Amino acid sequence: MAKSKPQSKDLKKKIQLQNMIIIALAIIIVVMIAVSSTAAWYIRTKSDSADLILSNPVIIGLTEFEEVRGENGGTYIEHTQKTDILENYNSRIYPGDRIKLNLGLQLGDDKDNSSSAYVRVKISIKFTNLKTQQEGELSDLAASNLIKYESEPDPNNWKLIDFNKFKTPENEGDVVEPDYWYVLKEGFGEDERARIVKDQEKIIFLNGFIKLDKINITNAQANCMFSIYYAVDAIQSVNVDDPIAQEGKGFWWDFVKGDSFDPDQE
Repeated sequence: MAKSKPQSKDLKKKIQLQNMIIIALAIIIVVMIAVSSTAAWYIRTKSDSADLILSNPVIIGLTEFEEVRGENGGTYIEHTQKTDILENYNSRIYPGDRIKLNLGLQLGDDKDNSSSAYVRVKISIKFTNLKTQQEGELSDLAASNLIKYESEPDPNNWKLIDFNKFKTPENEGDVVEPDYWYVLKEGFGEDERARIVKDQEKIIFLNGFIKLDKINITNAQANCMFSIYYAVDAIQSVNVDDPIAQEGKGFWWDFVKGDSFDPDQE
């Protein structure tokens, strides 16, 4: 009976040690859960662009008439036409043309499901004179009655945010260029927040246009180019801060670029 006490003490120590190990493992698991729930995230970016050039100006020359004959003695007319088409338009556009800006996005597809995500969209449209290299804004052309346009989404659904407004310049005296994106949102005022998009959900960004005037456009605007850039950035919503309700926090605000791998372009 005298030996039972040391055995009970040993057993008690063994149980205490096991309990300590279990508690330690539990703490490690809790820490791992905390880290994974705050640091794990996925981000995907897709973009598209187009350059649309106003047609060559009318050029006329005086020449003698020369009959063109084929091998069989008959006359014929031969010509080639540019057939590069983007969104049902030739890359060469003409006064009177209407450029469609029917833009949207979808999470997931028939093959792959997607995580729920916050989404932001960037659209940039510039106008460049290819002879002088002078750039302009659509508003400049509209002020001269050369075009009419709609290039902004519904403000009830999209909020324009400069994601560089909290960025610190690299060098003293440097100016930080703004980085404007439209964020899909819901609610108004104090209740305004970023809207979470679900798998397979289709979202309309812009149903807009650029309409070229067919009276006021002259040779001076010929060979000028519209450069249209459209990008969609989606970030997994489960582990990141709401980019609107928590302004200044999160990966979009921290200027971190994540996984931009696109298996469709492999």
